[in-house]
Amino acid sequence: MNLLSSIMTTYRDSIIFESQPYSTVADVAKAHQIARRVALVVGLCILSVSLIRPLMSSLPSFYVVVGVISSTLFFALWYQFRRGHWLNHSALILVGAGNLTLLPMVLLSGGVMTQFAPIIVILPFISMLLGGARLAIASTLLWSFFLIFLYSIGMNDFDLSQDDWAPGKLASRTIWLVLSSVVALTLAIQQETRSRLLQKELIKLAQIDPLTGINNRRGLEDILEREITLSSRTHHWLTVMIIDVDFFKRYNDSNGHSQGDLALVQIAQALLTSARKEQDSVARFGGEEFVVVLRNTDRAAARRVAEKFRAQIRALNLNYKAGDAEVLTITCGFYSVNSGAESQEQLIEKADQALYFGKANGRDQVVDVQDLAPAYQTMSQSDPGFCR
Repeated sequence: MNLLSSIMTTYRDSIIFESQPYSTVADVAKAHQIARRVALVVGLCILSVSLIRPLMSSLPSFYVVVGVISSTLFFALWYQFRRGHWLNHSALILVGAGNLTLLPMVLLSGGVMTQFAPIIVILPFISMLLGGARLAIASTLLWSFFLIFLYSIGMNDFDLSQDDWAPGKLASRTIWLVLSSVVALTLAIQQETRSRLLQKELIKLAQIDPLTGINNRRGLEDILEREITLSSRTHHWLTVMIIDVDFFKRYNDSNGHSQGDLALVQIAQALLTSARKEQDSVARFGGEEFVVVLRNTDRAAARRVAEKFRAQIRALNLNYKAGDAEVLTITCGFYSVNSGAESQEQLIEKADQALYFGKANGRDQVVDVQDLAPAYQTMSQSDPGFCR
């Protein structure tokens, strides 16, 4: 009793019960699509067994008729699901139809000794895939109590068929074992595909800045790792550029934080528009700072790109105050290298030195760290925040 209580407590506290398995419109549509596929597969399996089994041994035509009727039911469900009917209840309807079809078949073909036993085993998997843990547990409990009931009243050998049909039952069991294995494999592949897609989606979400929709700092780390490796192999130029919005606090104080957030979104989109697709990457570094990673871009090309960024942001005409002619600007600092021997931290540090030189000397400009005097770079390394 304590063991049963412990199991039920584990199920109750499990994370799979914290929310509905399909809570969004997209999730419901995916579940409906899976239900449609399962209905088609089940219908084809039942029809195949009904038509193949008579070729292997002699069985009454009654079983063929029952099989065809059952397969027709699942084909009808597949057709209705395909037309978009019962969108929110397709899993429950399909699992219910499967159980209602299987219960009398199990009862009439030997109870616990039925040849349909392989199907009973995979029902929880189907229920879990379609409707989540609650439906799977309900289906498991139904069949557990039903089989225990048959065993307890001594109906485990109950069979309306005759002994001379034993070869037909053996053929039926063989076919259902094979088809159940195929269905189980299909379900496993479907579940693995869903898990991988979910994992990729979660990884993507973890690397996306929720405000601007571009890469965040974690995403930037992966980008830099990939681009440094590529640069070291090909010896192509790689540029890391840090962009800071000038006097953004003043803009926030004058226009409010909601307008400040909107400005960051517009700036991020402007940078994305100006960047080359599939080659350049834009990320939000934190606050009002952005990082752009430019593949195969030398110092001269990087300066042109940075000036283009600066012009694009000016063209947004984001005034610090209503009626004020002064618009939001950016300062860009960049570092270009073609050796691939420097780490992410070194690339960011070099670009950061150029950025803060630009901010300390008037802002609204582009600075290449390799144009700076060595004395300034030494001072920056000893006190990176001296010009903030």
